Amino acid sequence: MRRRVVRLSQWIPLLITYPERELQDSWGHLLDLSLFGARFQTRAPLKRGQEIFLSFSIGENFFQKIRSRTVRARRDAEGYWLAGAEFLEPPEKKRLKDVLVRLVG
Repeated sequence: MRRRVVRLSQWIPLLITYPERELQDSWGHLLDLSLFGARFQTRAPLKRGQEIFLSFSIGENFFQKIRSRTVRARRDAEGYWLAGAEFLEPPEKKRLKDVLVRLVG
């Protein structure tokens, strides 16, 4: 069964910020992106259910502090965290969709 969602699979730098002030911002990179969420890799430890903010740029389009929740997170053998997050407040949906369609299309 094919997904009905446009999905971008590219290596895109990602900034991860946290609502808890005691946690330090961290970097990672997107592995997979759709209108509803993202899959990414980072060195920062993450927990399932954790609220995070994701910021990234695709070409000239900057998406800043998208409120998200980690839906899965696991540490691989090399010490990286592979995580999936759902967008709680979708970014400017039309703009993101236009960017994804243009790149995937």
